[in-house]
Amino acid sequence: MARSYQFQIQLENPNRQFHPGDTVRGNVALEVHKSMTVRDITVLLSGQCKSANYKYVTQYNAFTKRYEQRKVSNAIGFSLFGFSTKVFPPPNLQQHGLAEEYTLAEGKYNYPFELSFPNGTIEAKAMSHFDVSSSYLGNSFLYGPNLPRRGTQNMGPVTVSLPPSFNMTQASDDYAIVEYHVDARADRKGWFKSDVFDRQQLRFSPRLDSVMFSFGPLMSTQGVSTNNSAFIANNSTGNARLKFDIEKSKRSEGRSFLRRVFTSRSVKIPLELMVEFKQSNTVAYPQGTTGRVLHQGDNLADIVSLKLFTAFSAESLQQMLIGGDGKKNVPSAPLSNLKVKKIAVSLVHMVYYQGIEPKVQARENLVGKQAFLNEFEISDFEEVQYWSQDLVRKVKQDYSPYFETGKAFMLEIPPEMISFILYSDFQSFAAPNILVDYQLRISMSVSTTDESPNLAELVCTAPIVFLPNRVDGASSMEYHPPPNPPLDSLILQPPGAAGPDQGGQEEELPAYSEVGRA
Repeated sequence: MARSYQFQIQLENPNRQFHPGDTVRGNVALEVHKSMTVRDITVLLSGQCKSANYKYVTQYNAFTKRYEQRKVSNAIGFSLFGFSTKVFPPPNLQQHGLAEEYTLAEGKYNYPFELSFPNGTIEAKAMSHFDVSSSYLGNSFLYGPNLPRRGTQNMGPVTVSLPPSFNMTQASDDYAIVEYHVDARADRKGWFKSDVFDRQQLRFSPRLDSVMFSFGPLMSTQGVSTNNSAFIANNSTGNARLKFDIEKSKRSEGRSFLRRVFTSRSVKIPLELMVEFKQSNTVAYPQGTTGRVLHQGDNLADIVSLKLFTAFSAESLQQMLIGGDGKKNVPSAPLSNLKVKKIAVSLVHMVYYQGIEPKVQARENLVGKQAFLNEFEISDFEEVQYWSQDLVRKVKQDYSPYFETGKAFMLEIPPEMISFILYSDFQSFAAPNILVDYQLRISMSVSTTDESPNLAELVCTAPIVFLPNRVDGASSMEYHPPPNPPLDSLILQPPGAAGPDQGGQEEELPAYSEVGRA
């Protein structure tokens, strides 16, 4: 049976991304096909933060005399705010209260409304039993415009900044959601007259100066790290081994004992990929300084340097493969070059959420992927002072005579090869029952240039904080990701290679409050 009415919320700008203090405008459109009675029409702007998960428990059933497994779950919800306005009946009728219900004749009706998001902190109220001591807002690594205040009881309110819209739904009893919406409801009198209802979801993002997030993954577990900072160092690494081959005919077949021991048809050399956050991205916080705070719309090449390290020089590698000892009368053969075949960049968000128990889920968002034809000679690697336990552990004991502790050989990847615009649907934030942290993941595929090339995959995962755009108001409308190169597109070798960062006079670091104006 067809309904005798059409009831719909029509937003002024349905694609808008809202910020604290923004006003939501629209109309409640009601088309009546057959006269109907209503008490009133109310519009509500509200926000909720809710999560749930489950687990399986094994219990003894005395009736069946067996151990049985059953699923138990729990849902937790927080009401962030709720503002309402009555759009019908008109104000003059509301003042006089002339009738309990009104009859609307056939026709079209429009009821405009305006409601605004809170500007500043709010009191989040628990909608279910929740021990606030388990809240993610209770850790000492929290950062925000106003640190939260715990409630004195399990149901007590918590002071928070509004978190961004977020949705991770795996099942009806396994989810983490922050949602904002406008509800319109026409209240109808009578047992057999159901209320008329419509809802429109809204997208919300806090401004840069109102984000509440956790520094937890960036904190040093060994106390003070560097420069009197409690943060971990501004670099992360990943390791792999790449096998270099050489034809047997090119090996020196002398009778020297060392030569017989240490020469081989192939050598697996350790490689270490380092992501180093640039000094220009370093910002001062109360806990210290860090360069690991990234923003929507950042160009990765402006934020990090990508460096490749190996434990052996070209000469050492040639001696291990060919058997030479550095004398002029010893035959030599050209080494295979190292080819960078592909670089991929992802943003991984780690979702911590409460339910029957605390849980964590990881979600990876591919920012971009590029294929290359770049070749580098091993002799291009520059000798540097470098200490890495992971690199040392990957050096086989047989090759230790060719390796010097505290020394390595470095190749800086040209910045053109890591020009990716960072974008994610979400961002770092903290709420009473949901916490989202971020990681920057860079993978690099390298190979030798032999006829039958060997391959290696280096993956570096770096903890970061990922926040809204640096320019305040840059994302007032819905954000569309900028165009990165097409996946698997082939990028030819750029001219030259970028040199290391130039040293100079140390600059005064900006405070975090100044980043939004940079």
